[in-house]
Amino acid sequence: MIGGILPRESFKKSFGLGDDPDTYASLTGWIVVIGQLGCCIGALVTAHLSDHSGRKKSLIIGAIIFLCGSILQVNPTLYSSTPRSALTNLNIGRAIGGFGVFGIAGSFWVNYGLLRHFGDDPDQPALWQIAFGIQMIPACLLLYFIASQYESPRWLAEQGRFDEARHVVAYIRGVGDDDAGVQEEIHAIKKDVQGRTKLSIKEQAKEATSSRKMLYRCSIPVILMAFQQLTGVNAVNYYSPTIFKELGLGGASAGLLGTGIYGIVKIIATVIALVLGVEQWGRKAMLVWGGLGQAT
Repeated sequence: MIGGILPRESFKKSFGLGDDPDTYASLTGWIVVIGQLGCCIGALVTAHLSDHSGRKKSLIIGAIIFLCGSILQVNPTLYSSTPRSALTNLNIGRAIGGFGVFGIAGSFWVNYGLLRHFGDDPDQPALWQIAFGIQMIPACLLLYFIASQYESPRWLAEQGRFDEARHVVAYIRGVGDDDAGVQEEIHAIKKDVQGRTKLSIKEQAKEATSSRKMLYRCSIPVILMAFQQLTGVNAVNYYSPTIFKELGLGGASAGLLGTGIYGIVKIIATVIALVLGVEQWGRKAMLVWGGLGQAT
C-alpha cells in the first residue's frame, strides 16, 4: 500500500515533503521502516500475549490496535498544525498499525484504481486517505467474525478449563460433549499439556544451545526468515512503483499496473509451490530449488 502512495503529488504536498531528493528519501525511508518497527514489536509481544490472554483475545486486541493505527493514518492532521507534525502523526499511526499487523497483493491494485480515478493531483488528499482507510476493512471483518468464535481448546486446557475445552472440541466436531471421539481428543490434549514444562526465555536459550544438533535445529527457522528478508523482497514490495519507473515503465499509472501484475505473479507462484511443490517434492527440496532460483 505505502509503496504506491509515497510518489503521489497529493501525499507530498500534504506532508511538505518537497522536491529535495535527499530529504524526500530520508523521510519516506522513515515512513516505511516505522511500520516494520511496529511489526517487530508486535511479533515479540504476541507470543506472550496469546499465552497469557488466549488466542481469541490476542486477535481482538491486534485488530483494535490496527484500527487505531489506520484511523490515525487516515487523519494524521489531528492535533497538528503543520505538515511535518502531521507526518509525525502518520509515522505513529504506521507504528501502531504495524504492531497490530495485517497485510499485499490487493493493495497494489487499490493504489492503481485510486490513481486512475483521482489522477496524480496534488490537491486530492483523498487518494492516499482512502488507501489508508481501506486497511480498516480486514480489521473490522476480523472483529465481526471472531466475536462469535470460541477460544482455542488447547489454550483452555492449559488454563485447567477442561470442561470448556471439551465443549469447544464437541462444537467443532458437531457432536455432543460426551462423544467418544471428543473424550479421546481431550484426554490426548490433557496428557500433552500436563507433560509440558514451561521454561523461561533464559532457559529456552540455554536448551536451544545445549548441543550442536539442537542449535542446528533451532537456528534453521531463524536463518530461513532472515534470508527471506535479505532477498530484498520487502524493498520490491514497498518501492515497486519506483523500481518499475526506473526500469523504463513510464507514467505513474503504468508503474502501478506493473506492481499489480507483480502481485498476481507472487500469488500464482505461491499457489503452485504449495499445491504442487510442497506435497509432491517436499519442503526441503522446495527450499533448495527456490534458493537456487533466487541465486540465479
